[in-house]
Amino acid sequence: MKHKRLVFTAVLIALSLLLGACGSADISKQSAYDLIRNAVEKTSKLDSYEMEMNVRSVTEVFGEKIETPISFNVKVEGASGSSLKASGKMAMSMLGTNIDADYYQENGTLYLAMDGAKFKLTADSQEAKSLTFSDTEKSILKALPEDVVKEVTNIQLDDGSRTVSVMIDGEKFSEIFRELISSYSNEETYANMVNDLKTGIDISSANVTVTVLPSGYISEYELQFDMNVRLSSASQNMDFSTKLNLDASIAFKDPGSKVTVTAPSDLSEYQDISKIQ
Repeated sequence: MKHKRLVFTAVLIALSLLLGACGSADISKQSAYDLIRNAVEKTSKLDSYEMEMNVRSVTEVFGEKIETPISFNVKVEGASGSSLKASGKMAMSMLGTNIDADYYQENGTLYLAMDGAKFKLTADSQEAKSLTFSDTEKSILKALPEDVVKEVTNIQLDDGSRTVSVMIDGEKFSEIFRELISSYSNEETYANMVNDLKTGIDISSANVTVTVLPSGYISEYELQFDMNVRLSSASQNMDFSTKLNLDASIAFKDPGSKVTVTAPSDLSEYQDISKIQ
């Protein structure tokens, strides 16, 4: 049971890293700035949607590389109100171990099934506070400042969609995607452990590509970046750095169409995680 709880905790961390209407203006007449800004605003107001998120991270520590691919498929209903329901699947590979999980969320409770075990936890529990699907989505789905894309042209694709791809200065990228950078650098976690910790974060090779449907909704939002994190502490005699390469994408399936989330029939079988020793 202790092993299952450790695996369960790993799934929660993965979900937290990962894992949220304007008029239908003619997108062909919009600047790159307006195209992305309007699409992010319109898509973020969807009350129901289906999306797939894929994140691939490669972390290098002391010369060793650790690759962690995660796929995250979710259906959401009632996102704009207080009665959010979500269901989905997650697949993750970590340190040679493959983890698959099915989950369902309703009325502030998360139900998680994996490895033959079924757990549930309340939304206000310590382990579940980071599991807000809309917050995870928003950490990636960002409108880009006008000065970043003012020289960029949006390109029309064969299906009438338009796409914008832009390289972004590392410092500017850190400002725009601050929450995402923070979640992967673990800067706050380390700072709480070591009083005199000094950190430095450098971002390079940052790129964002956004594809917008003729309807004005986002079809796919992709980003890539390299990050170098330096950590030092005189009291702990510590001075080392880690490197991270991250590729992340969010793809929406038929955005604007109604999505219905159905609860599993076995919710009564899920055990409260707080009661597991």
